[in-house]
Amino acid sequence: MKSSKYNFKEYNNEIYAKTKKYQKIYGFEIGTGSHDAWNNEADAFKHTFMQADLALKSTVGLSKLAGDIHEWQGDKNNHQPAGEKNMDLWNNEIGREISKEIRSL
Repeated sequence: MKSSKYNFKEYNNEIYAKTKKYQKIYGFEIGTGSHDAWNNEADAFKHTFMQADLALKSTVGLSKLAGDIHEWQGDKNNHQPAGEKNMDLWNNEIGREISKEIRSL
């Protein structure tokens, strides 16, 4: 992370910007409006990419903890459906697996 002032909101904005960047390159599905990266291919990419990035910048355990907290917040604050949560947890796990593959190179 860049500095002690680097916070979750800034990091989330960075991941969202990278999702938009890579969507333009690879053409995966993205929506429109304020929820353009929600419950679609962009959302899957965003979760996977963030978990891989966090795991590479810290540890797989800390990445998992951050992802699990995010999903807990989704449950608590937004009453997210079980299917949505399962999709996010799956994509989070794939991201951590990708980080393990990268570290093994």
